[in-house]
Amino acid sequence: MGYARTQFSPLAERRPSDDLVVVSGSGILVKQSGEELRRFGMTYTPRRSNQDWRIVVAVVHDPSGP
Repeated sequence: MGYARTQFSPLAERRPSDDLVVVSGSGILVKQSGEELRRFGMTYTPRRSNQDWRIVVAVVHDPSGP
């Protein structure tokens, strides 16, 4: 039995400026059996350009950091 879904924690956001946001949270990869496959942390930075938001950088990391 392989991967079935991902559960995400609530996301935290920090706004260094009106057009830049740093978003972080964590997730759990879950098998079809319901067993936990892996935990991970994630941090990404979207930036507003004109009226659109674009992800500038995204990092998957250890769930305890950064």
